[in-house]
Amino acid sequence: MNLKFIYVFTFILFSFLFSADIISAGTVLPVKKEIALTFDDGPYGEPTIEILDILKKEKINATFFVLGENVKKYHAITKEIVLNGNVIGNHTYDHPKNLATMASSDFDSELSKTENDIYLLDNVKPKLFRAPYGLTSPEMLNELKKDNYTLVRWNIDTKDWNYSKATPSLIEKGVLQKAKPNAIILFHDGRDTHIDYPRDNLIKALPDTIDELRKEGYTFVTVDNLLNKKAYY
Repeated sequence: MNLKFIYVFTFILFSFLFSADIISAGTVLPVKKEIALTFDDGPYGEPTIEILDILKKEKINATFFVLGENVKKYHAITKEIVLNGNVIGNHTYDHPKNLATMASSDFDSELSKTENDIYLLDNVKPKLFRAPYGLTSPEMLNELKKDNYTLVRWNIDTKDWNYSKATPSLIEKGVLQKAKPNAIILFHDGRDTHIDYPRDNLIKALPDTIDELRKEGYTFVTVDNLLNKKAYY
């Protein structure tokens, strides 16, 4: 068989199977610079309200991983989170430190109690879950899979909960240094089930952080959109 014919046939077949577009060497493909803001441990009274006001002013939505105990305490704020177009995820009932070692039945109770409280008060059932402290175990993962939850971690930990060390400027600097497309940023609008824990370091840092990320070309999406997963059942 003619070698020239074989070469041409192979080239056409390769082009058909793999792509109708031929991208030249050195071509830079467009990157979708999306980033997700997430807030843990709320709702938390006035700090959560102030954060919601900032998000509303900036015309962006975020994802709030809430505690069942705080949902019952601040029902009106929980409702406001949803009504403003933000997404709610399950963050257990009371932020247990022994989550990774507890029995499957106890972990399931943490999930279901929070899920039921959210549903009864706000008529949504979250499919997103974030583990306190990021702790997981095979038993937890099996339980999450059984209940059709999506486990959500993070790429950028602002450590904003450490009030004495995480100043507004350090929070902003930490985010901007690590920002990348499809990143999930971990903030805290609350602190476990503590009462009156100061959150003004985050509240001061948030507007400038959003502004600088925008200047770098980022757009803000909720976690479900970033991961292409359903937020609710």
